[in-house]
Amino acid sequence: MIFFLLFILLSFPLIANAENKMASMLSGAHLVKHGGGGGEVDASELAGKTLAFFFAAAWCPHSRAFTPDLRRFYREVKEQGAKFEVVFVSLDEDESDMQRFLANDHDDWYYIKFGDPLIQKLDALRHKGHVSRLPVLMIVSPSGNEVTQQGVFDVMTEKPAMQTFKDWTTSA
Repeated sequence: MIFFLLFILLSFPLIANAENKMASMLSGAHLVKHGGGGGEVDASELAGKTLAFFFAAAWCPHSRAFTPDLRRFYREVKEQGAKFEVVFVSLDEDESDMQRFLANDHDDWYYIKFGDPLIQKLDALRHKGHVSRLPVLMIVSPSGNEVTQQGVFDVMTEKPAMQTFKDWTTSA
């Protein structure tokens, strides 16, 4: 968690309102809502929400195997009114692979456009947490604090989805 906070403090401007910290971090990012027509959206749409940064790639069989579980989890918590969004961070080697993965496997999630420099910055956070495998689901509180990089394991437990979400929000 320390690495995440240092990264935010050193890489992005500080703002007074903690709820807008993540939106500030993502400002300038080329963020798109999958299924939303393909146009860029303003990062302020994510303010006040718990975010799950989903590091994955189409070439990774584990990423493809986990994605239906994340889709089910996402739908369950959203149906129960959770302020929760998934932001896909593609580690694919070319844009066509990323687009195919989005089209075939993803839900109505946000994603960072292929080639955006923010992808490398976020991926550096994943590595600072000593996580090199894929997929990774990094949970970040609305205030911008990293809750866990073990979101994949949390989603895969037998615990009800909403309970897992509540655990993330109470440990933030």
